[in-house]
Amino acid sequence: PAVDDHQIVHEIGRQTAESFGTNIDAFLSCPMSAFNGGCQHGFFEYVLSRTATAAEAADKICKSLGSDYSEKFKFYCYHGVGHGVMMAVAYDLDRGLAACDSLTPAWAAEGCWQGLFMENINAGMRGEARPGIFSEIDPLLPCKNLPEIYHWQCFDNHAGYLMNFFRNDYSQAVAACIKADSERDRSSCL
Repeated sequence: PAVDDHQIVHEIGRQTAESFGTNIDAFLSCPMSAFNGGCQHGFFEYVLSRTATAAEAADKICKSLGSDYSEKFKFYCYHGVGHGVMMAVAYDLDRGLAACDSLTPAWAAEGCWQGLFMENINAGMRGEARPGIFSEIDPLLPCKNLPEIYHWQCFDNHAGYLMNFFRNDYSQAVAACIKADSERDRSSCL
């Protein structure tokens, strides 16, 4: 059987936060480049379970990153928050989006949305998504039914789900993306 190393590394992230604290130094010990950021995702899952709000957790870690860190690195910090948020709200998409929406500046919310949608796709591919989020008939759900502000980040992460939906048939996945309503949505999906 296949092993999902990304999920194993989520556990390493949770243990890192528990063992070394919910602080910036412990967070930075989780390499972003390893296992697609899984350690950071698990780290935020732990932090979020011990803070009152997603904004408090994000401020504690991501806003602590100084000027030595690039905007891209900070964006991916908030991406990790999104993964943690989705796990913390038990994959409730509306509650997760509301938590991400509370983050500032706007690019922090976008980073959070990206991680949240990626985590939602992961749950969908594991068969653990909430009922009604994905559809056996319409492969572009939930992205196409969300408010426009979320479309780019949702469709950006949707390709993995489409490949799973169409059993790795690339041409069918592409055809589904092309059916998205706007050029921007199609571009993001592709």
